[in-house]
Amino acid sequence: MQVPIAHAFAAAAANLGHQVNRLPLSLPRLSLAKMGKLEFSEVEERRFPALPLAYRALEQGQGACLVLNAANEVAVAAFLSGAIRFVDIVSTVERALQAEDLADPRSMDEVFSKDAAVRAKVASLLPEGVAV
Repeated sequence: MQVPIAHAFAAAAANLGHQVNRLPLSLPRLSLAKMGKLEFSEVEERRFPALPLAYRALEQGQGACLVLNAANEVAVAAFLSGAIRFVDIVSTVERALQAEDLADPRSMDEVFSKDAAVRAKVASLLPEGVAV
């Protein structure tokens, strides 16, 4: 997650008019040559139901992506704590995407505020007593 988070911070800084250089990461450079042979095939949406949600969020904009990410992180934490089943993660995220305002945030303050609000809303949908 370091790369997408660093990219998001750099994009936000650039949108605010700041000169953005490459951000330092503690990851080795990606070398596709060292990875060997890569094979690609069509994705079976039945097996990966979160993928269509992600594509829809990308089409809808940053607000939808923010909601998807926050809801997913809360749902995954709930699954890891044993509060919900693995198969409930996608439906939890989907409910958040249907219930939330998906308008694009206009500032970093709006990003943090919306993220916190979505997390609280999704947590309230979980079984009582679940702490995430």
